[in-house]
Amino acid sequence: MLLYIGAINISMALGAVIMIVFMAFGMMTGNLPYEMLPTFWQDWIYPWAPQHYISEGIRSVIYLGDGAWNRASLPLLIYGLAGIVLAVIAGLIPHKTDEEKAAARKELHDASDKELKEAKEAADEA
Repeated sequence: MLLYIGAINISMALGAVIMIVFMAFGMMTGNLPYEMLPTFWQDWIYPWAPQHYISEGIRSVIYLGDGAWNRASLPLLIYGLAGIVLAVIAGLIPHKTDEEKAAARKELHDASDKELKEAKEAADEA
């Protein structure tokens, strides 16, 4: 989740793409064991989808008797750290204030009014 939140904070489009890629494509990797996945999912999706680390970690704790820190914990920690880094980057990116946005809208509106006026004058002269 941290990865999604960090990406959305930087750009809504970037966040949407990451959300679709990781959630939609990766969902099957958390639900099904590796052996039951189609070949495409085994070769391309499974290695980077975070959901399989979650399911591996749960299986390790429940069935294999591993502790909370197991082989699936480090990759999940890396995904979380990547999300924190993206959130920090998003905080450092300067965003326009409401006043700046309103001024930009007014400037654009004034420019379009000026262009319309000039076009109307040119049409009247012709």
